[in-house]
Amino acid sequence: MKKINGNIIAYLQRAVTSENEIGEAVRQWETVKTLKGYLDMKSESTDTGSFNARAKQSTHIFICQYPENGINADIENKRLLINSEVYEILMIDDPMGMSEHCEIYLRYKGGV
Repeated sequence: MKKINGNIIAYLQRAVTSENEIGEAVRQWETVKTLKGYLDMKSESTDTGSFNARAKQSTHIFICQYPENGINADIENKRLLINSEVYEILMIDDPMGMSEHCEIYLRYKGGV
């Protein structure tokens, strides 16, 4: 298996909620994993049959080595932070279930 080194560092983050001094819910982001891979902008496609809806909504794709301890495909309350730019995770794919690399479909949300 060839290792994917990549040229971009991405921080997989999840939202955690805590309370401030007056009891209000405060949402913060904590880094769960650091991933090294490649970020690419997706081009628009007029083909309507080859991708599912989540992949069609994505603006970027991040490809990285499958993490040593695996990666949870649950995307609820998660995001990628790359170069101080926020990307919403739409789908995490382990192609053919081989656990060799991940394809993370993203939607660009803007700077921090």
